[in-house]
Amino acid sequence: MQEDKKIKKEVEETLKSLDNIKGAQVDPFFYGRVMARIESEKEEKQQSNNWFLNMNVGIAATICMILINTYVVVDFINSARNNISEEDSYLESFADDYNLTVNTFYDQNMEEE
Repeated sequence: MQEDKKIKKEVEETLKSLDNIKGAQVDPFFYGRVMARIESEKEEKQQSNNWFLNMNVGIAATICMILINTYVVVDFINSARNNISEEDSYLESFADDYNLTVNTFYDQNMEEE
C-alpha cells in the first residue's frame, strides 16, 4: 500500500513538472526557410534524374537512327541491283518483240568473214 502511495506521489510530481513547461519558440520565418530548403533539394533530385533520362533517350534515339539508316542503305543497294537486271530483261524483251538487234564490234567482224 505504501508503495502505491509512493508511486502515485511520484506520478503527480512528474505531471506537475509538465505544467511549467512552455512551448518551444521558433523564429517566425523558420517554416519558410525549411520549406525552401526542401523544395531546392527536390529540384536538384529532379534535375539529376532528368539529365540521366535525357541521356538514355538520346542514346536510344541515336541507335534507332543508325539501325534505320542501315536498313535503308541495304534496301537501296538491293533494289538497285534488281533494277539493273529488270532493265536488262525489259530491253531484251523489247528488242525481241521488234526484232531489233544491236550489232557489236565482234558481231560485225564475224559477218564480214
